[in-house]
Amino acid sequence: MLVHHRLTLLEAGQPCYFAAIRRAHFYAAARAGDRLHLDVRLLRQRRNMVRFSGVATVAGKRLCVAEFTCAS
Repeated sequence: MLVHHRLTLLEAGQPCYFAAIRRAHFYAAARAGDRLHLDVRLLRQRRNMVRFSGVATVAGKRLCVAEFTCAS
């Protein structure tokens, strides 16, 4: 949803795809019933591509960090 919101050139119903995942580091695994918190920040937008950085945490414990690119 965030990608669709940021890519102002997209028409309604036009899909977005993961294009790349970079600098991904996994520290622990989430378990069934955990409440996963995703903190995602926009790094850059160029034409139909958007790069984000994100951190996944459970109860304040960092599980994963990564940069990812989405394209239309």
